[in-house]
Amino acid sequence: MADYPFPWMRAPSPAPGRRIAVFLLAAAWTMVGIALWAVMGVQSYLVGLRPAIVLDAFLGEVISTSQVESLSLAIQSRPFCCELKFVSAEEARAEAVEDEQVKPILEAFGGNPFLRYFRATLCPAEMEGYRKAAEWLRAQPGIVSVRVPAQALEDALESERRVQAVIGATACLTAFFGLLVAFAAMRLMIVGAGRHIDSWEVQGASGWQICLAALRVLNVPSLLAAVLVSVALKLAGVLTAVCGGWMKWQELKVPEYPYMAAAWLLVCALAVGLTASIISCLARCFIRPR
Repeated sequence: MADYPFPWMRAPSPAPGRRIAVFLLAAAWTMVGIALWAVMGVQSYLVGLRPAIVLDAFLGEVISTSQVESLSLAIQSRPFCCELKFVSAEEARAEAVEDEQVKPILEAFGGNPFLRYFRATLCPAEMEGYRKAAEWLRAQPGIVSVRVPAQALEDALESERRVQAVIGATACLTAFFGLLVAFAAMRLMIVGAGRHIDSWEVQGASGWQICLAALRVLNVPSLLAAVLVSVALKLAGVLTAVCGGWMKWQELKVPEYPYMAAAWLLVCALAVGLTASIISCLARCFIRPR
């Protein structure tokens, strides 16, 4: 005790299995970090892949030009509208004539049966609220009807829900396996530091001092590994986004690693370290033979 008045504060010399344990911790937190990235980033990823959905708001014949302009400003101010285009009756007829099946009918009709309308492109993030958007459009004076591609919208949303379910289940399994690997690494660290903790006990360290030593020995590597993994995943997310922009990978819209995922990864690392420390201390106090 003379040489080391606080032996539990002395860092243990590297044990044979410590490097393996650190490698396992890095692998474990990488798996957990990727799982958190997938769960927290899947929504923005799917939103980025959504197709352009258009709502057509048809105008009555008696609506004036000033009312059309006022209505245009009102629609563009709504959060669901990312793009708005006014289509005149002549433009609508010209578009319909391009269809070879419709063209003979229009030529036989002779007139122009089409109404003026607004073509509002939904913002991808507002796709779930398409019903409220359509209701708001129908309630506006001068709009007689709204054409909504409801089936296409529901199919797209249902496809997203299935993808979210698959990604969520895969992420849960990956995170669970990562936690198992982390506890295995903690076990290796406990075994490797066992002889040092025994020597501290021989030198007169009390039970709570040994517990503090276990907390330091297990939590510091776990937290450092989690921090390094978070930085690596963040850089990977940024690099993927930059490379996607340079290489024009339109299909690759991987979101950046969210800061909240990094925070939860640190919480997991601390929780696992604390749990392993408590188990180790309880084992020394109540299970280990005296």
